[in-house]
Amino acid sequence: MFAHSDASLKNGIATHSYILRTYKGRKVKEIAYVSHETNSVKAEIDSLVKLLNYCASKNYKGLKIYSDCKPVVDSCNNKAKLKIDTSYLKHMLNSTGSKIKWKSRLKNSEADQCCRKLMKVVQNRINNT
Repeated sequence: MFAHSDASLKNGIATHSYILRTYKGRKVKEIAYVSHETNSVKAEIDSLVKLLNYCASKNYKGLKIYSDCKPVVDSCNNKAKLKIDTSYLKHMLNSTGSKIKWKSRLKNSEADQCCRKLMKVVQNRINNT
């Protein structure tokens, strides 16, 4: 299986999404949700942790996960250090036997579009209240 994960942050509101597929391309799960995260890196980590928790609950192993957040990917692959703790995310990657790789936003567009659509909905609701 493989997954694409993303998060967007705007005006103190974060939207998150992940899309999980079989290697043949069949969509297994698509999730988009809102939080009040104030840090974009933490929002990216939260999306990845939620994805991995779901996979662990279903006993899915050996995922290839793609994210457009290079600092988080590099931290998980021990290529860089972040000021934000990624130890739980690394633990979840290890316990599910999953690997994380960086993809540009253009190549991670499906997850990015889920976040953008949800952000538009949230912003419209805020503006109309």
